Amino acid sequence: MKKTFPCCRKWLFLFLLSIGLRPCQGLAAEDVYFLHADGARLLLNTSSPTAATARITSSGALNKSAFVEIGQWSAVPALNAAELTAVSELLLWIGLKTGGNSGDSGTAFDLRAELLKNGETVASGLASNIRGLKDDPAKATPVIIGFGNLSGPVFNPGDVLALRILAKVSDRSGHRTAAGVSLFYDAVNRPARFGATFRSARSTISIKQRDGGGRQRWNDGCHIDRQPVGSKRAGSDRELCYGRRDGDRC
Repeated sequence: MKKTFPCCRKWLFLFLLSIGLRPCQGLAAEDVYFLHADGARLLLNTSSPTAATARITSSGALNKSAFVEIGQWSAVPALNAAELTAVSELLLWIGLKTGGNSGDSGTAFDLRAELLKNGETVASGLASNIRGLKDDPAKATPVIIGFGNLSGPVFNPGDVLALRILAKVSDRSGHRTAAGVSLFYDAVNRPARFGATFRSARSTISIKQRDGGGRQRWNDGCHIDRQPVGSKRAGSDRELCYGRRDGDRC
């Protein structure tokens, strides 16, 4: 049976919709983040590289005992709350450290990528025993790193997404040390990148209606085909809390 609301409640509901508190939210979509540099600043954004010559960022000296940071690329602070639900593979190009030791040829390396929220790791991936690196930027080696389990972090306004890349000499390498490795990026032919899927963070609103529940359809065309997320009884009315749940769509 179709439910009706008193006029004041209807207008309050429409006002909540107008400021973004909707019964369900927009679909998630993947954004591709590219590694960029602006002077000494290392940046992440969704703009495709346009330069003909790749930027180069290099690690310090490497050994087998510990990973050494090559660089950390950061996006601008988040404007809206959103949950990071998936991360696709990271594509990089690396080589022996430019101007390094020519004796490093034949060294094998491990490369680690860490996805960060405010400096804390939320996902990571590893490429091991990478061989055949050259010190010629034109012969950089492409490397793909898949990320492991993602904790599904919610990025609130002001939170920062970042990518940290580290390297070490592989335990299976015949060499114990190396001058370092270089990462090539931010160019048309070196578009280092990964994909990230964000979904609008969950929000709920509470309204009152007579007992009934079930399917509800609103003026904005959004509907929920399930029972409300929760309810509590107040006199002869039941207060229903409608909110986003997996599978709800607008």
